[in-house]
Amino acid sequence: MTPSPFLARVRSHARTGAVALLVTSGVPAQLQEVVDTYIDGSIRARYTIDAEGRRTGTYTRYFRGGQVKERFTYQTGVKSGPFQEYFADGARKTIGAYKADKLHGEHKEFDAAGNRVVTTHFAEGVKHGAFLVVERGKTLTKQVWNKGQLATLDGIAPFPRSASEIQRQLARILAAPKSVAGAESDPQLPRRLEALRRLKAYRYLCSLPFEDMQLKPEWNTLCDYGARLCQAIGRLDHTPKKPAGMADDDYRKGYQATSHSNLSMGSGMVRSVDAYMNDSDPRNIERVGHRRWCLNPGMKFTGFGEAGQFSAMWSFDQSGGGARGLDAVLYPPPGYVPVGYFGARHAWSISIIRGRQAKKQDARIRIVALDEFYLPAGKPLEIDFLNAQNGGPGIANCLIFRPSGLVVEAGRRYWCEVSLDAGKTLAYRYLVEFL
Repeated sequence: MTPSPFLARVRSHARTGAVALLVTSGVPAQLQEVVDTYIDGSIRARYTIDAEGRRTGTYTRYFRGGQVKERFTYQTGVKSGPFQEYFADGARKTIGAYKADKLHGEHKEFDAAGNRVVTTHFAEGVKHGAFLVVERGKTLTKQVWNKGQLATLDGIAPFPRSASEIQRQLARILAAPKSVAGAESDPQLPRRLEALRRLKAYRYLCSLPFEDMQLKPEWNTLCDYGARLCQAIGRLDHTPKKPAGMADDDYRKGYQATSHSNLSMGSGMVRSVDAYMNDSDPRNIERVGHRRWCLNPGMKFTGFGEAGQFSAMWSFDQSGGGARGLDAVLYPPPGYVPVGYFGARHAWSISIIRGRQAKKQDARIRIVALDEFYLPAGKPLEIDFLNAQNGGPGIANCLIFRPSGLVVEAGRRYWCEVSLDAGKTLAYRYLVEFL
């Protein structure tokens, strides 16, 4: 004969050293009271079940010694109604409510000393509404959540795009076509297009125009010449002298490319885009010029070429529509940043389109890791590099800085504040969360 759900539970408790007793007095006839005990006989839990063995009504769990640990409300086996949790000394730990086994309504958590209170609002299991952390009467953070997504963080909208939107759009941008028209005459064209898609992905993340970007066949050809010129001299050089034995026309075309292009060695044509966006080696971090060309709002056309371990990307184009209302181009961009698009030792940069001129002596940077409540977790990171550029490639006005100790992992988040007037005001406040 199949045992009842209640008897099965009694046997389960017995195996763990607990005892479940069935008590019928003092409860409605259709319900039965269950008392679970610790091995020493003290009460561990008290609750009622219906005829089918489902918890119904109040469920109370106790610490050893009789102090209430938690109290939940059940309806036909699921949590539904108010609940409370307590510390061992009787102080409140959590108060809230469930609806159909999901958190719903106002939810408060207290620390053991009663100094910090976290107030959250839930709708069917996800955060929805106001979220506050108050400590000793001082509000540490004020947030608004919308269906499980953080909508505002201390007065700013931290995520320009949702994580799912970013993942979906990147997959679309990076998807390779089944066939490439023109590949018969240019075998390198599929890889050139792959490099272009990689560039588009970075520009999408930084909210720059990217959809209409195209390769110019003549620039692809010139970039091939530029890469061959670098290969001939054995190094990267934007203004190389003519190597012995090179034809005049080949040198002219190669020089035209080297003097109008980003140049890379050892990365390959496609991954050269990642190298340009990094740009944080000692030779390039002062200007991050390759990155600024990649993130130039005016770029619409480009070209890619390769020879051996050398590659070139045509950068001098201003035929695009511009920044479309952006006041600055930030990298890493505010909001979610996929881990494959930024590195722990990458410099941060803010290319200012409209705003105060960046000056190194007036810049103040604060970057701090945030915890699960989006509160500072430890001291601000040390800034181990700082510079300002007021000329050069792409957007001329650019602040460049790099924190030490950054961890690039999914779920890590950092709050960044930037002042351009020696700390009097904040020009930029934004969140970066790695995805």
